[in-house]
Amino acid sequence: MFSFPIFFGLENDIFEQGKSIISERNIPSYKFSSNGFIIKIESVDTLEAICDISVDLALNGISVFIFFGQGLYDEDLVPLTQWNKPIEFKNHDFQKVETFIDVSEVGTTIFSRNNKFNSPRKVSYFISASYFLDIENSGI
Repeated sequence: MFSFPIFFGLENDIFEQGKSIISERNIPSYKFSSNGFIIKIESVDTLEAICDISVDLALNGISVFIFFGQGLYDEDLVPLTQWNKPIEFKNHDFQKVETFIDVSEVGTTIFSRNNKFNSPRKVSYFISASYFLDIENSGI
């Protein structure tokens, strides 16, 4: 679905396991707050490890942001979050982003310019059969 690099934005890393995986594997990351990381993924092994962390975070109500595009830099992908306002990415030029995915506890939001998966029906080919995608009530 993507090529590398892919950037993951973890708003909060509440698990020591996540921090230790990032540290032990020397995964390129940019720490933007006491708990937040922007992680640059450049291999399948790293992608699998960060996906495991991301699933744990999403299941605990913490959003994970995934960016793919050309000319992206980790410092520009820092989310600005406030409890009473929508999440913003003030330093980022979204013209450089081909695909943006917001993973949360209640679902996944995908914005994409890529023809391979620019409709719910096309995305379904990239999602494991163990997950349910309501194609009729979804949009990209």
